[in-house]
Amino acid sequence: MDKRLGAQLYSVRDLCKTKEEFEGTMKKLAEIGFKTVQLSGIPTEVSGDPLYVRSVFESNGLECVATHRAFTDYDNDIDAMVDYHKKLNCKVAGIGALPIEFRGDLATLRETVKKCNEFNKRLMAEGMKFGWHNHAFEYSKLEGKFIMDVCLEEGEFSFILDTYWLACAGIDPAKFIRDRGERISVIHYKDLMVTDKNEVRYTEVGSGTLNWDDIVASSVKPDCAVIELDRYHINDDPIQSLSMSYKFLTERYDFT
Repeated sequence: MDKRLGAQLYSVRDLCKTKEEFEGTMKKLAEIGFKTVQLSGIPTEVSGDPLYVRSVFESNGLECVATHRAFTDYDNDIDAMVDYHKKLNCKVAGIGALPIEFRGDLATLRETVKKCNEFNKRLMAEGMKFGWHNHAFEYSKLEGKFIMDVCLEEGEFSFILDTYWLACAGIDPAKFIRDRGERISVIHYKDLMVTDKNEVRYTEVGSGTLNWDDIVASSVKPDCAVIELDRYHINDDPIQSLSMSYKFLTERYDFT
């Protein structure tokens, strides 16, 4: 695994609404120590030109290791997506979440998986690959079969694996990574906490219930890891939350 830690830009989307904000936020992430990023959740007015985005990343010593785009972006114009990612110099072109209309029943899901395989073939011909980001719904069943099992058995693409959502579904993230590491292109390191109201939510890495010693030890075959947060609880400050997660992982493990 690449030992450079990345930041999932979905975590700081509210700080990137203009080009000026975007440039300032990338500078702050680089100052924390991040070396890579995943492009996700940034408005088209800012992220629409991949050469501009790449120039901002590179001026801050950042490399884009993955994206999240809508499934329909690939389905409507895969050539445009190939061109975008080539200009961005990004090797993993991903989807953030599969809408229910593309997984409403088993037959529909299987057709969607076939399409994702075609996206992957097209991207691989250009030295890239397609990535499927999981949530908990992949462990719901269609006609007695888990969505995740269909993706694993019939899919030829990689996964942008999310530790939090696996844990929410009752799946041990470390075991999944050990068993399926060769299928994982990117891991989202995200922790889980339980509130005194019996609610489950995100938290900074190292502040929740997940076993990070086991997760990190299992993270051998995946290409790289990025930190993702969403519901902030420390002064509603995503930069501070990302910094806390980065500090935990770099001080405790062999990350940079």
